[in-house]
This record gives sequence, C-alpha cells and structure tokens, in this order.
Amino acid sequence: MPEQKSVQIKICGITGKEEIRWLNEEDVSYAGFVLYEKSSRYVPIRKVSELFEKLNENIKKVAVTVSPDVKLVEQIMDAGFDILQVHGSLTEEVLTAAEIPVWQAVNMTDEGIFEKIAREYTNLSLNRKSPFTQEKKLMGKEKITALLMDAKEFGSGKTFGWDAFLQGEGEEKFRHFRQILKAWNIQFVLAGGLNPDNVSRGIHIFAPNIVDVSSGVEKKPGTGSGKDKEKIQKFVQKVQSVI
Repeated sequence: MPEQKSVQIKICGITGKEEIRWLNEEDVSYAGFVLYEKSSRYVPIRKVSELFEKLNENIKKVAVTVSPDVKLVEQIMDAGFDILQVHGSLTEEVLTAAEIPVWQAVNMTDEGIFEKIAREYTNLSLNRKSPFTQEKKLMGKEKITALLMDAKEFGSGKTFGWDAFLQGEGEEKFRHFRQILKAWNIQFVLAGGLNPDNVSRGIHIFAPNIVDVSSGVEKKPGTGSGKDKEKIQKFVQKVQSVI
C-alpha cells in the first residue's frame, strides 16, 4: 500500500453542542452532520447553525446526504457547509449546482467496486478532448474531491470485509484504484465500522487520507445514542499512534 504521512479524522453524526465541544478539544479535521431524515443521527438543516456557532473554524463542516436534490444542495450551501457528502444517487444536476467540494460515498459490496470506479475515471481521462457532452461530465467529476468507502449499509457499524483486500486480486484492484485517485487528486476516505479497536488495522491495510467514524464512538454503538467523549479521545489517540 502507498506510504501514508498523516491521516485526518472525521467524526460523523454530530447532534449536540456537547459533542461539538469534544471535537474542539481533539485533533479532528471534519465534523459530519446527517441531513437524512430516516437516520437516527438526523439533524434538521434549520438547526445546524446553532451547532456551527460552537465549532472551531478549522474543523470543516460536512453535510451528509442521501440522493440529494438541487434544492437541498442550495440549502446546504446557504447554511455554510464546507463539503457535500453524497450517498446513494449523485446526479449531474447536483454536481452542477454544488459550489462546494463533493465527497462521493460508495457502499462496498465486494472488491469489484474498486475496479468499476477505477474504470470509470480511466474512461473520463481518455475523453478529456471529447465532445461537449463528455466535457460536461468531466467537469462534474472534477468537483469530487474525495471518495468515501463505506459498508453495504452505511451507519451500521460494520466493516466491508477488509481481509479481501489483503492479498491477491483484491489487493491488485485496490492498488489500481488508488493510482487512479492519485492521478485525479482525489482523497480516499475509509469509513464503515471503524472504532478505537480496529482503526489502526484499517489504516495499515488501506493507508487512507481520512478516517470517518460515527457509531464506533457512540455510547451504544450503532444506535444513534450520542457520542462518548472517552471513545472519541481513544479513537484520535489510536489514529495518531499509527503515524
């Protein structure tokens, strides 16, 4: 795997001011706010300004969405979010409307997903001098600054089967995937089932640019029960100890 000099941390599913204070006290780069109503960690967009007021300016605010429409993207930008994270469907209309960086989330089913994404970006690279319709798609893709690899069911607290990427064909597909991301200057975000006990191993296997945790630092993991201060501290310490 590629050499990793530093790993940034995103704590996702923030819902309260107390959690904001804990993030401010730690070496955290991103705070994620879930704008998906069916999530147990849902925060109405009209309330995020109250949380933003308490958040350190150096911590970037990530709007976590599922198949958003243009209206929601406009509300997200008006609210002052720094990054749009999209699960589910990411349309050309949303990419066109977005005036902030986009993180595209991919739910992992098998290592073949890496090959599919690598092929998609390779084809776009080959079409840089193609007709306008291709150029329009290319411009939209260039707004994507990170790809986030999550478990099959995001927010479930489960990993996506890391051992499949340790050797053989799985490792080769992932290596090719990382080469494509590097060529496009896209960051790799590791999510899905991370917690203080396994994040070190995840970093050693995948060498991500960013690690993303939610349920793994909850009082009762996977329930949306609110974050646990000691678990956040331990998670940050584990990440820092790898470097």
